[in-house]
Amino acid sequence: MVKQAINLLEYPLWFQDEREAKRTQTGFIWRISKEDGSGKEFVLKTSFKPPVKTDLIFLLSLLLESQKQSWKDEIRISRYQVLKNCGLGTGAPWYERLEESLERWEEVSLEFNGVFYNGQEYKTLHCGIVDSWGIDEKTKLLQVRFSPEYLSMVKETSYYRYLNFDQVKKLRSPLATRLYQLLVKTFKNRDHWEIDSILLAEKIPMKQRFPAQIALKINPAIRRIYKYTDLKITVEERKKERGKIVFVFRKEAVQPKEKPLVKKTPAFVMPENEDYKKLVSMLPPERQRQKSLLELVLR
Repeated sequence: MVKQAINLLEYPLWFQDEREAKRTQTGFIWRISKEDGSGKEFVLKTSFKPPVKTDLIFLLSLLLESQKQSWKDEIRISRYQVLKNCGLGTGAPWYERLEESLERWEEVSLEFNGVFYNGQEYKTLHCGIVDSWGIDEKTKLLQVRFSPEYLSMVKETSYYRYLNFDQVKKLRSPLATRLYQLLVKTFKNRDHWEIDSILLAEKIPMKQRFPAQIALKINPAIRRIYKYTDLKITVEERKKERGKIVFVFRKEAVQPKEKPLVKKTPAFVMPENEDYKKLVSMLPPERQRQKSLLELVLR
């Protein structure tokens, strides 16, 4: 289970469209502004290709490793182990992809301008994610140093959720993965959520802009989440008026698994029979309490 600050689940740190991300190699700025005209916004800046779902998997794996090591801001681990932990291939192309991923995260900076919620109030916070990384020439171990502000945000916040890393890997679909992040955050203290389809598409975000198109994508993603994770969510479509759809998400109560019944073998009772006791006394002392042997003598 890897800890995630809820702010990092609410705002997308990675792109679903891998082709578009690959075409962007010289810098990108992504703004998500509040519609109330307050100027409050979330901004992701990068001078390289923006992260995609594969990069999220790498980041969660490294963050989990830091968490296991009492939240060290610098970790050392073999590239092979990272790839294995992520359930990816271990050939040369994947080694290169891991290093490119670290370069992507190294170039990313996050700006929460009046939208970073710490559980009590909204604040402004700017930070990077990965400060530096390299490969030790002697040991060939990967060295990754996280931004202290980023690591502190995750480690110290009381406003967080845990993601099951193994389940995130199984989702495969970028849309299902992003929707899963939002649902984990949203269903922290509720079992019911209603949201307009257009607004949900903007939060994810999705390319689709028409409710019917959005629904065609959301429903398969929910089925995938239901199948591969512990988050048992169902969705219904409620038509408010012509051309408008409201999604109604409901969380099913997870039934506790029943423990299999274990048949208890009755304890052996020594018969009150002098002949039997004499026979048992002829056994070596260390054998006189051996149940299977006592039963044989009795028979």
